[in-house]
Amino acid sequence: MVKKKKIAVIGSGISGLYLAWKISKKFNVTVYEKNNYFGGHSNTVEVNLKKKKISVDTGFIVFNKKNYPNLTDFFKFYNISIEKSNMSFSVDFQKENFYYSGTLTGIFSQKKNILKKKFWIMLYEIIKFYKSAHLEKKKYKNLTLEDYLNKKKYSEYFKNKHIYPMASAIWSTKKRGINKMPFQTFINFFENHGLLNLFNRPTWYTVKGGSKNYVKKILENPLIKVKKNTKVIKLKKIKNKMLVFTNKSYEVYDHVVCACHANETGDLLSKMDIKLSRLLKKFRYSSNKVFLHSDKRLMPLKKSIWASWNYLSIKRREKNIQCFSYWMNKLQNIDKKYLLFLTLNPPFTPRNIFYKTTYTHPIFTNKTMEIPKELNKIQGKNKIWFCGSYFGYGFHEDGINSSIKVAKLLNNENT
Repeated sequence: MVKKKKIAVIGSGISGLYLAWKISKKFNVTVYEKNNYFGGHSNTVEVNLKKKKISVDTGFIVFNKKNYPNLTDFFKFYNISIEKSNMSFSVDFQKENFYYSGTLTGIFSQKKNILKKKFWIMLYEIIKFYKSAHLEKKKYKNLTLEDYLNKKKYSEYFKNKHIYPMASAIWSTKKRGINKMPFQTFINFFENHGLLNLFNRPTWYTVKGGSKNYVKKILENPLIKVKKNTKVIKLKKIKNKMLVFTNKSYEVYDHVVCACHANETGDLLSKMDIKLSRLLKKFRYSSNKVFLHSDKRLMPLKKSIWASWNYLSIKRREKNIQCFSYWMNKLQNIDKKYLLFLTLNPPFTPRNIFYKTTYTHPIFTNKTMEIPKELNKIQGKNKIWFCGSYFGYGFHEDGINSSIKVAKLLNNENT
């Protein structure tokens, strides 16, 4: 019997776990995770409320079948239960006393807006942008989103009260990270996900009982060895083997797959390949403090516009602080008598905190969009492979797609 080659997978987010699953029959796979749990952004928290245990996702929450076909097939393979979610959106600028939500009644929930000319201009521009922007994505492919909006003379009201807040909530990134996003990338994502449709948008789903259920299925695979609380600190090539050094020891492998963030991969390669390390470190990430809580002060002041995704501008010490609050009851069909909110970067510490952590999210620019193309050219060089959601738009399906490509290359090499 031919001895299986050993592969180290660094990172247990969707990219690393899916890859490990895809190659586990042909290779001896070990997954390294620096945190005290597996799953990356698939991080389900158990909350005890009034003697009732509730599972709440704090990172990956929703998907749709059209734009996440591989994730959907994976869930079917493991019989992961899913249920319909809700993808409503609201905006609340509290200092200006300006708010609305995306429903027909929610748009006009603030009666004084009916008399505002700039509000009607914003509504007109929403329709204009959603109907025409995708027709110009190739023509203006070298522009940033901000450049395009300025060139087309979209109003500040449309930019700051609608498109930037919505995009910021989707990518968990502040305005300065959104306005520099490549226009074509932005439009491709919105178009592919049906977000440019004013009506007939795709149905969104969430994992029943939390994303921990799919993570658990992969971890139960006896062919996959896993190590948590084990941070990989550097890689070193000796002859035809790779040495993986951790905070505990080191081990020898035939291949290493970097399934962590691009900048983290850059750190791992800082002494092995300076040029490649610098390339990967060009990818910037936003750091977001995340709180799971039940503090209604971090939701829109007017309860009737509460939505699944809420963009808030809250006055704090003479400053307007932007944050995002996700209404987990609405997103994950949790009984509303147990109010649960997930807030990113709140301007003050919430009351009744059940869990807190920090997540990082990729910031896309015209330069960073070229990095995955360069990495694909050198896949397998020096026994190192790359995958991650940064190969696409930063979401689960993007991570899976990158893992599928690497799995095929590895499996072919092993035949």
